[in-house]
Amino acid sequence: MYHDQSRHTLTLAKVITFCFVTFITGCGSGSSSPSTSQMPDPTQPDTGNNANYVSFIRDNYVSIASLTDTEDFNDLRSLDAYFSGPRLIQLGESSHGSKQMNQIKNRLTQYLHQYHGFNTIAFESSTFACTNALNSKPDISGRELMGACIFGIWMTESVLDLFDYIVASQNTERPLKLAGFDVQRSGSFDGTHHYQAFFSEALIRQPLTFELDLEALLTTIATLSERDRNCFRDYSQSGCDYIGQQLPDIKAALDKLVDHFANQVTPEPMTLLVARSMRRMMDMIEASYESGISAGIRARDRGMANNFIDLADSVLSSDKIIIWAHNFHIAEHYPSDTTPQKHMGAHLADHYGEDLYTVALYMLSGEHASNSRQRISVTQHAPNSLESLADEATDSIAFLPLNKQDQAGAADDWLFTETIAKEWGTREKKVVLANVYDAIILLPTSNMPDYL
Repeated sequence: MYHDQSRHTLTLAKVITFCFVTFITGCGSGSSSPSTSQMPDPTQPDTGNNANYVSFIRDNYVSIASLTDTEDFNDLRSLDAYFSGPRLIQLGESSHGSKQMNQIKNRLTQYLHQYHGFNTIAFESSTFACTNALNSKPDISGRELMGACIFGIWMTESVLDLFDYIVASQNTERPLKLAGFDVQRSGSFDGTHHYQAFFSEALIRQPLTFELDLEALLTTIATLSERDRNCFRDYSQSGCDYIGQQLPDIKAALDKLVDHFANQVTPEPMTLLVARSMRRMMDMIEASYESGISAGIRARDRGMANNFIDLADSVLSSDKIIIWAHNFHIAEHYPSDTTPQKHMGAHLADHYGEDLYTVALYMLSGEHASNSRQRISVTQHAPNSLESLADEATDSIAFLPLNKQDQAGAADDWLFTETIAKEWGTREKKVVLANVYDAIILLPTSNMPDYL
């Protein structure tokens, strides 16, 4: 495969990334408007919000009493009806760096595990590391397990509480399993020697019928992962050049390895998934290299969706799984007007239908951390945006279920047309919320996490 190196000379403006390259993303058809004499004044002078929309939130949200109480789940039992049917629950976040989002997701995970039979938590982190690290040593601690699995942005006290819970649950009749689905590498268990041990054992059971230097292959894959960051984070021309030189041969070698594992009389689901995940990482790197970072984001989301489908359908086919990821990735439809393509959640919605239930999280005030742990303040909200409406409607931690069909009257029309909602507490995006999520959790405030 020929690569024109001149096409890949870097320009700063072209290289903007949403991925984890910092290391650690009018009226609806069913409405019928009442007469003017029956309607309240639609404009509130102090906020500019539509009073009907504010009333809709007040009338339909379910209050959550606590972010952190994992001894008493009585307040969450009012959500039982929403979580009793689906096999897969996606828990989103508008920022990876919010203490309160980590807290409520930890609590929701424990509630879903204890009351609804969910037995796996799958992170937006390395497929190989997260899914295998728990068995890497018999006495692994929660802190060690975190470091082995997830991206550094989640290395916080609140997430440690969840990992301590995961470890403690292994000694019970209903352990909570840990998994990942990202094509990217994220934790210490992604070291090349761990991949070497994993595949060496697999190849004893399923010997190759062709020559392959496994150590050289895995070493080059690890270097490509680092050079991908160099190329698109550090704007390194040498990093991009290395990708162009090595990628064709590595793709070809991985294709042969994937075919080898797939064509066994009895394929091993986990072995096949790890091999496919490495190949999907090459697709992400190639897309970024050939067509820019937006193409790389799309390839990453397609790869994460395929990884998760392999995980849920083959490796953990009898499990009920909780997904921990950014709102951007879990969106069941186009995540915003500026990203007119499907992301992970839309691919999963196509595959799983009503077996998938998607909950987004948004913060209304305060601050959070960027992927590089920089402090960012939540900006002022535009009138009739999701955050502005919610801020006027309630001071509670609010769970707002969304109907998928526009109801009679005008109160829910904002859910079926483009409404502003924020990524990262600052970036205004237009999104048709009812198409994208099944429910939204609205957090009155957010703080920086307590990093470990």
